[in-house]
Amino acid sequence: MLVFNQIKNINMKIKYMFIAGCLLLTSACSDFLDHPLTTSVSDDNIGEIIQRNPTKLGEFLGSAYRSLGSIHLYGRQTEYMATMSHEMDIDWLGEEQRNQWAINGLTSTNKNVEEAYIKYYKALASTNLTLDLIDHIDLEALDEEKKTMVMNFQGESLFLRAFIHFDLLRLFGEQGPSFGGTYPNNKDAKGIILREGVADASNAITARSTIEECYQLIIKDLKKAETCIGDNQIPVNTTIPGPGYTDTDYTKDQGWAQRPAVHALLGKVYLYMSDFTNAKIEFEKVIGDSRFKLDKPVNFTDYIQHTDNNPECIFSLQYYLSSGSAYEDAPQHHLVRIFGGAPGAWNNFFVDKRTAARFGNDPRLNEATLYGYNVKSWSTATTKPEFEQVDTSDPTYRYYQRKYIDFYNVSSPVFSTKNVDIIRLADIYLMYAEVMLKLNSADVATEYVNKVRRRAWGESNYDVPGTKGEDFTTVTMEMLQEERYKELFFENTRWYDICRWGILEQELAKYPSTNAGTVHYDPQDYYLPIPESEMRSNPLMKQSKGY
Repeated sequence: MLVFNQIKNINMKIKYMFIAGCLLLTSACSDFLDHPLTTSVSDDNIGEIIQRNPTKLGEFLGSAYRSLGSIHLYGRQTEYMATMSHEMDIDWLGEEQRNQWAINGLTSTNKNVEEAYIKYYKALASTNLTLDLIDHIDLEALDEEKKTMVMNFQGESLFLRAFIHFDLLRLFGEQGPSFGGTYPNNKDAKGIILREGVADASNAITARSTIEECYQLIIKDLKKAETCIGDNQIPVNTTIPGPGYTDTDYTKDQGWAQRPAVHALLGKVYLYMSDFTNAKIEFEKVIGDSRFKLDKPVNFTDYIQHTDNNPECIFSLQYYLSSGSAYEDAPQHHLVRIFGGAPGAWNNFFVDKRTAARFGNDPRLNEATLYGYNVKSWSTATTKPEFEQVDTSDPTYRYYQRKYIDFYNVSSPVFSTKNVDIIRLADIYLMYAEVMLKLNSADVATEYVNKVRRRAWGESNYDVPGTKGEDFTTVTMEMLQEERYKELFFENTRWYDICRWGILEQELAKYPSTNAGTVHYDPQDYYLPIPESEMRSNPLMKQSKGY
């Protein structure tokens, strides 16, 4: 297999020599340096090494978080799917691999797909390495504080392993009309390669599991994670950014997954499996948690975004200002540089021109995009940015995303430090509304959609009927689908929603062409191709239907 070619011939002793070397390089603790690592590292003593300082597990687990936040995944490339869902159009046509996203014509040689595939499995390797190290620890020999710490690391690792497998399954698992739709109709179709342990010579070459087998492991991991992960509140950020603000107040654990994220993801998995009863149970655990509430509405004129780690955030990838490189696994992302909206941005992608009409008078258009405005002058250490209104009827007019802009990032505005929200409460409300529609409780579904709309319209209380005409009387599935489009615009959810609802052909009909050319629809567009390099290196790999 491509991802594991470099390690498939490594035996267990070399594996632990590598681990020990990492510990030596990352530790200033003399306990590690005192251990005779250069003479003896094995299954028998690696547990002793970690046991003496279990905080080091966080550094291995941190590698998984950094991989997910990298430019090959949530820091840039997973948002290329916004061109397949046509939230975005492409302006720079110099790379065929990017053009393929914009016309829904991906091929197995697409380099972006290969890079994302590899990075996901790198993140998986980090979670499995952390779990492997934990298996070598004698928990009963630890004091309660360290035992709790290790169990939390175990829970986080299981959560991340489930999350990564779920992402891979939604991207590469066979679904759509060729397989009768989504689960359970496609349960025997080809899923992904599952990684439930550290790869070695005995298991590096592996075949794809079925969709059913993939879901079973994801659920198993999340249920086990629930029993050991911490239940701490994400530290709420109450700072309102203004001139001179810099996002440097970062701590390693801030925003990392905790038990509410497990419930939220488990509910989402059940929703994708059409298990609405269990999805309802999990979502209600999050909704009933008084620590979470909808954040304030975005104020466009003051250039105030939703602050990082606000009370609505359930799980976010953390970014912060750093003097280091802004590439690879850096703590800043490229969503502004590539998708525009700030000085110095490449503006490779812009918001699809048909977006404004689709939003209509919904105020979330100006939360999601800079529609109608261009930057006149950027912020300084003492002044706010200034924007000027422009003629939107000009056929050459371009407008860009807004959600990931740091309006007060003076030093490097295109390398954003805005967190990427993976799961937030509004998303939970809308998924819960969908579940309640499926369970024939349209009144409950309508109320939860209206809560989200009341926030968007700036009501002072989201729990009572709106005063600005925004409330729906009875929500339908079609209305809910549009609500998710508007509320979660450019948050890496739309493509997955389109595919699980089975409406890809209808959606693409609304966008017959882009800057890159004519949009194509084929049944295999519901899933990405397995990279050609993976096909060559793994003799057990079978390509997905249609590629």
